[in-house]
Amino acid sequence: MRVMSFVLVVALVGSLAGCGGADRRAARAQEEAARQQAESYALEAEFKQKRLDLLEKYKNCVVESEKDNVEDCDSYLKVLEAMQ
Repeated sequence: MRVMSFVLVVALVGSLAGCGGADRRAARAQEEAARQQAESYALEAEFKQKRLDLLEKYKNCVVESEKDNVEDCDSYLKVLEAMQ
């Protein structure tokens, strides 16, 4: 009878410990997903900022060339089109 009680207690403790581990794994997975989402947003914002910077450089180039040699500014425009 004591052996049966001991086995039952060990099984109960083992199952409770297993459930706690699943909660921790789920919490870690959720934290990792949130971290990846934040990183994705940051990269997207950086990409958009680079596009805005290139657009500004293109506009400045067109203004400085006084619309005579706009072809010199086409490199900015081609990069902007490729980034879409």
